[in-house]
Amino acid sequence: MTVHSTDGSLLRTPDTPENRAEFGSVGTADDSAAWPAVRLFPLNNCLTRSLLAMPWGPAGTDKAAAEQGLLDTVLAQYPHVLTHGQVWLMDRLWHGVRRIAALTGRTHVLIRVKSDIVLKKTSEILPDGSYRAEISGEGITITVRVIEYDAAIDGQDVKEMFCLVTDLLDWQEYPALELSGLYKWRWDGSETGLREAKAPLHGAGPGTGAMLRSGSPALIAQEIAAWAASTEMTRGVTRDAALAAAPAKKGRRAGQPVRCRDLSLTRARRLILAAIRSGRASYKALTRQIAGYRTVTGRDRHRARKSKSPSTFSHAGPKDTVTRTAPAVITLANKPARTAETPPPNRPASPRKPACRRPSRQLPPCPANGDHATSPKRKLNRPEFRAYFLTWEGWHVHASQVRPGHKGEGDEARARACRRLSVGVRGDHRGRPAAGDEPGDAAQVAAPGRGG
Repeated sequence: MTVHSTDGSLLRTPDTPENRAEFGSVGTADDSAAWPAVRLFPLNNCLTRSLLAMPWGPAGTDKAAAEQGLLDTVLAQYPHVLTHGQVWLMDRLWHGVRRIAALTGRTHVLIRVKSDIVLKKTSEILPDGSYRAEISGEGITITVRVIEYDAAIDGQDVKEMFCLVTDLLDWQEYPALELSGLYKWRWDGSETGLREAKAPLHGAGPGTGAMLRSGSPALIAQEIAAWAASTEMTRGVTRDAALAAAPAKKGRRAGQPVRCRDLSLTRARRLILAAIRSGRASYKALTRQIAGYRTVTGRDRHRARKSKSPSTFSHAGPKDTVTRTAPAVITLANKPARTAETPPPNRPASPRKPACRRPSRQLPPCPANGDHATSPKRKLNRPEFRAYFLTWEGWHVHASQVRPGHKGEGDEARARACRRLSVGVRGDHRGRPAAGDEPGDAAQVAAPGRGG
């Protein structure tokens, strides 16, 4: 199952009468903001950050109403991008029960909800800590599974509790701990992917000028299409470079396949422009050059939320802008229900059977004295039970999670294998293998002067 995300975003346009009348502005009730803007609703793959679809429209309306209208456009015009082999991560902007029901009829969702969304509990706490509930609205009732958890970060106070709802009702197939760790990828697929795509635009960044340059709505539509197509073509070349790249020889990713998110998109864009201008470099040489520039991902960096633009009020002091590097520890809010393997609290556990130990073997007579010596007892092969927990990069074994004082008592024992969610695909965004390298000479691409 591949993981995708969607979220809204804004692009500022030049302040012309045509653009302001067509798109409006945000931030003020009387449409007096400095720049008109368009609202985007891109649908991305979380691992490759590839763009599947991107409806857009005016931004000068209510944010919730605008993004809900764009989601209706997705359901009406882009139903082919939604399949049952996907799970879509969405933020706290509630799109209504009718739209969520339409989504779950085509694909799977994992949505964070606000505290004002009424969840009618319909089951006891399941063994993984989640529970089933019903959500009603617009004359429609849907059944979801609710996952509540807290995230603790060393050196940072995280006060809010996270509440996710999903249509994946099978807790054994999709454990709550795995889904709660999976939700982190929404930021990588939408927020980081959008920032990466906006970086080449002139005026990108909070509190600056227009990001597009066309003065009429018709030209704005062409400019958005050109920007989306060029960004996705650059990512396509980067994906080919990742497929052909050799794994790193050292570091955390040593010996592992190279992912396209491990390569610098900024450097790839500059190398592609240099190759187009030179007109002599082969595609194979270009991808080899791009594969040489790696970025460090998964550093567990955290930063407190802050305003995107500095405040002009005198009483507004500097906010906490310290970046902390520490793993986030997920703790489920609900105590898991008792399973069949766990004895009830009012009844003592049944005693274990004594371990079966082999009789010690006799050594052959010693030629010196003819006596028989007894070999010391050999250590039995006792498999250890280990607990697996989820970090942002997958499943790992942690020494603190090993059950103390339990070595299996000589019984046949093995750790239970858990099914995992795959957070990406190799090749293009639909899982198809990437096209092979095109033939050409081995000419090197002249790298730009500035570092990426």
